[in-house]
Amino acid sequence: MSEPQLNPTTTPTPATTIIENVESAQFDWVTHWQTLGQPWRTEVEIDPERQQFLSQRLAITVDVVAGRYPFKNVELNRADVEWLLATHEDGQGPVDWNDLSQRNRLGLDLRGADLRNQNLQGLPLTRLQAGIYWTEGSRRLTRAQIHAASIHLDEADLRSCQLQGAKLYHAYLQNAILGEAQVQEAQLNEANLQNTILLRCNFERANLEDAHFEGAFLYQARLGGANMVGTFFSAACELDEVSLRDENNNYPILVDTNWGDAVLAVLDFESLLTTGDEQNIMTLEIWTK
Repeated sequence: MSEPQLNPTTTPTPATTIIENVESAQFDWVTHWQTLGQPWRTEVEIDPERQQFLSQRLAITVDVVAGRYPFKNVELNRADVEWLLATHEDGQGPVDWNDLSQRNRLGLDLRGADLRNQNLQGLPLTRLQAGIYWTEGSRRLTRAQIHAASIHLDEADLRSCQLQGAKLYHAYLQNAILGEAQVQEAQLNEANLQNTILLRCNFERANLEDAHFEGAFLYQARLGGANMVGTFFSAACELDEVSLRDENNNYPILVDTNWGDAVLAVLDFESLLTTGDEQNIMTLEIWTK
């Protein structure tokens, strides 16, 4: 999919109004955001100077070959991301995954951004652009070009985040918390998820090819329909009560999955044979090799 062209003369239209003559510390911002239909916002509105800075960054034209992205190597915090979401696409706001007509919209472009150690809990980051695949059109990218687009979310708090359809190729998520995050149909090829907390995280139909889960806590995670070709696990992984089937009886693809001494006895192999489908039987055979 081609990236949208950014118009350097266009400034995003704020979805909120600046509150005058009010001390932020005394103002009930949470109630204010709820009144505006933005219940995911919890922070004070960023000041006009910061808004101008972010608007200028948004005007930067993406150049995949040169590794140029609006927020590459820029340190962002939750307040920044909230403002970017509220003003996204001239005030349309975040992508609503439940609205099928919006699933072709692109989310925020945070490729290369630095969000390490940030509290992003509960944010609607659907269709987030936070990495790039090794091919761009007919061009094969170098490792350096791929790394330039990779977001840094190391040790970030992403609990209950909406990350459906997000592009997180080669994302850095080590030691992050994604408990109950919604990551369906996201692209996590080669993502770094070592030592993450993925309690009840929903990865259904996500692409986890060659992703690294060594040491991850996957208790009650949902993996139905996920592509787990070449995915890496380890003995330290917690896999108890992992769900292997989605509501449409789709099962994970497990060819060349690297289990690395992970304890597989806790997995419900029998569920793979519930429908008697030949593909499920083949999946089971691959899983247990």
